[in-house]
Amino acid sequence: MKSNQDMLFHEIFSTYYRVIAAIINEGPMNDLQLQKIIKERCYDESDLFLSDIIEECDFINRDNEDGIWQSSFKGKIVQPLSKIEKSWLKTIIHDPKFGLFVDDDIKEKLELYLTDVEPLYDNSLFHHFDMIGENDEYFSPEYIKLFKQLNKIIDAKETMTISYESVRGRTYSFTCVPLKIEYSHKSKTFRLLSIMLKEGKPQYLACHHLNRIKAVLKTEKTTVNITRDPYAKEFYFEPIEVKIRNDRGAVMRFLIEFSTYKKESVIDTETGDCTSKLYYHLAEESELMTKILSLSPNIKVLSPTNVIDQIKEMIVKQQNLLKSH
Repeated sequence: MKSNQDMLFHEIFSTYYRVIAAIINEGPMNDLQLQKIIKERCYDESDLFLSDIIEECDFINRDNEDGIWQSSFKGKIVQPLSKIEKSWLKTIIHDPKFGLFVDDDIKEKLELYLTDVEPLYDNSLFHHFDMIGENDEYFSPEYIKLFKQLNKIIDAKETMTISYESVRGRTYSFTCVPLKIEYSHKSKTFRLLSIMLKEGKPQYLACHHLNRIKAVLKTEKTTVNITRDPYAKEFYFEPIEVKIRNDRGAVMRFLIEFSTYKKESVIDTETGDCTSKLYYHLAEESELMTKILSLSPNIKVLSPTNVIDQIKEMIVKQQNLLKSH
C-alpha cells in the first residue's frame, strides 16, 4: 500500500480540509467572515451544512458574547508536499523559463529544499522535431530584465515605445499598448501582443517576438480609453468554424492545442464529434492555419470561405513539395 507521500492526491486534503485550514490560519473572525470563506472556497451548497459541522469541532470555538470564532491551535496549518509534488517542483526549477517568473533567491531556496529529490524526468529525454526554433535566450540577464519590465508595464496599464529588430535586420521604433505576453510552443518563443498606436489612437493588434525587442525606450500613462480585450469586435476577425471528428483522440487534442484561444465549442453526445468557433486576430492567423492542418484528416473547416481557400492553397503547396522530392 502506498503512503500519503507517494500519492498525487489524498482524500484527507480535500476541499473541506483546505477550508478548515483557512479558517484556522486567518485567525479570529465573525460570522460574516466565516461565511465568506466558506462561500469563496467551497461549493454553492456547502454553507448550508458546513457551519453546523464547524460548531461541533473541538478546536474551533465561538465566543457567545462577541460572536468571534477562534481556533485553539497555535501557529498555522501547512499542507505537506507529497514525493511526486516535490519531484515535479525539482523538474520545473530546471526548466529554462523558470527564471523568468521566479527570483534567484527563491530558486536557490527551492534547490536547497529539494537537494535529495529526484526530478520526474530529464528534459534531455525529449526530442522536438516539428518546431521552428526561434530559441529565446531565457537565461540571458537582459532577456529576464526585459520580460519582467514588460509584465510591470502591462500590470500598470501604461503605453510604451519599443525599439524592435525585424526579420530582415532593420531596427525601427513604434508606440503601443501592451496587452499580454503569450508563449508559442511551436517556435519556443515568447511574444508580446499589443495595440499599435498612431498619434495616440489605437490602430490594430500586433504580435512581436521578445527576442527581437532591443529596448523599451519610455513608458507613460495611457491618455486614451482603449479596449484591452484582444478579442473585442474591433480587433478579431470573423471566427473560423471547424468540425473535429472523434477519431484517435482528435477532439481532446484539439481542445488542448487550442486551449489558449477564445472559442465556442459544442460536442455531439451521440458521435463525440466537436464543432467549434475559433476567434483570432491577424497576428495569429499563420500559426492558427498550421495548427488546423496538424489535425487533418480529422478536422474540417466549415467557414469562412477565405480561410477555406487559404487552407486549400497550403495543402496544394505541400503536395507539390512532396512530389518534387
